[in-house]
Order: sequence, then structure tokens, then C-alpha cells
Amino acid sequence: MRLWAVARVSLRKAYRRSPATQAQMSFDAFREHLAWPLQSGQPDPDLADQAADGAWLSIFLPAFFRLLQHVLTSGRPVALVYRTFGADLPRVAAAIRAFVEGRHPVYKPPVGVDARHLLLLPENTFQARYENAQIHLHCADGSVAGDAAVYEKLSTPGTTIGVVENYRRWSANNFHPRAGKTLLLCKATRHHHHVFFDDNIRDTDDAAVGIRVRAAPDAAFLEPRNVDAFMDVNLVPVDPLDVILDPEYFITKLDDTGRRHRS
Repeated sequence: MRLWAVARVSLRKAYRRSPATQAQMSFDAFREHLAWPLQSGQPDPDLADQAADGAWLSIFLPAFFRLLQHVLTSGRPVALVYRTFGADLPRVAAAIRAFVEGRHPVYKPPVGVDARHLLLLPENTFQARYENAQIHLHCADGSVAGDAAVYEKLSTPGTTIGVVENYRRWSANNFHPRAGKTLLLCKATRHHHHVFFDDNIRDTDDAAVGIRVRAAPDAAFLEPRNVDAFMDVNLVPVDPLDVILDPEYFITKLDDTGRRHRS
């Protein structure tokens, strides 16, 4: 779904919650934030798409590219993992490559900084499968088998990984988070701060992201009794409206979660 379509759906939901929202927000405001800069010349098809009325709009959020800039300048070792139920990872990979190559008209890597480790490459793009209640990642170049191995793979600094999740499994289980995108955590490794951004994170039985935690490096990953302690520390719900309007959205959230993680 295109970003402006997401904004339209989210705006309708917000209006149903509060009629005053209609006076505070307009769809045109969101389009303005996603508009392709006219002064930049011909739109890049890896970064922009044409709406029905002919306007060129950004496919990906400005906040996403600001986050990539932040990763390159923060000085902290970071692993980036893109997880989706859809078939959009090739387009994500193309947009990241456009950023790395300096083709974005506004957001570019800092001068002199090698950003090639941000590239999402085919050999690091996996299909998620669940066997014997554990996660397995499969790709043409090999597999990563079991929770412990997957945890290590997704925690390796300086890597960029894509994971296509098993939508059929999630659907067949009434969209329970246990059958969705699973975040694996280890309480014993405080130096790893895992942050999962998703607009479908909730402490309910119909959410996209579940969590399993192990108490020690050699322990099994188990579901916690509740997820409250992990909300806004590891599990970060994304507001589709706010993230369109605020290019600093992800960076601000990262700073907030980091403070909570250290406390």
C-alpha cells in the first residue's frame, strides 16, 4: 500500500475516534510532506511514484532516510532488520541503494562515510519458517536454524537483513502475535538493545509482533507473562500519521527507548 493510501486510511480511523481530528489534519498536509521536491528534477523511480492525479510522491518516509543518516553518524554498531509479510523487500532494497548512492534529493550519506553496509543484498534476504516452535530463516545461500542461531544472526552489528514473514501462519492463527513477527530477546546481553518498530504492535491477541525472551545465553526463548515491560523499550508502536509529519520520528523514539533501556 502506498504511503498516501496509508495516510488516507489512518486519517479516516482517526476521524472516527475524534471528529475534531478532521479540523486538525488534512490529507493535503500529508501529501505535502511526501511530495517529491520539484527543484530536484526528474523523480527517481526507486524513490518516488506517481499518484492518480499526476503528482509525484515519495514512496518511503523521510523519517526512514533520516534514520539511515543517524545510523551512519551515531558511532554505534547497528544491525538493521527489515521484516515484512509482503513482497516489498526488493523495492526497499532499491530505495536503500538509491540512498547509499546519493540519489535521494534531500537525504544523503554524510560526505566521506562508506554506507555500503546498509545495502540489503539477496544473500541476506530470508524467508521465515517456524518448525518445532522455533524460527528458521531460509534463503538460496543457506539457512539459519533455530531460535539461538537466528538471534545471533539478527544481532550481528554492521549487517542489514531482510525477512519475509509467514503471513499464512499468522492468518491461520487469527492474527495472534505469537504467530506473527517474533522478536527474540536475551536478558543477559544488556549491550544489545533490540528495537522493533511496527504500526501493528499492541498488547492484544490481534497484533503483528510477538516476543520471546531467554534469561541466559544457554536458556530457551519463552513467552513472557505480559509484554508491558517491553513496550516502548523493545516493542515500539509507530503512529502512521505522526511518522509522516515528523522526519525525526524514529530518531526521537530511539533516544527515548535507549534511556528506558539503560534505566
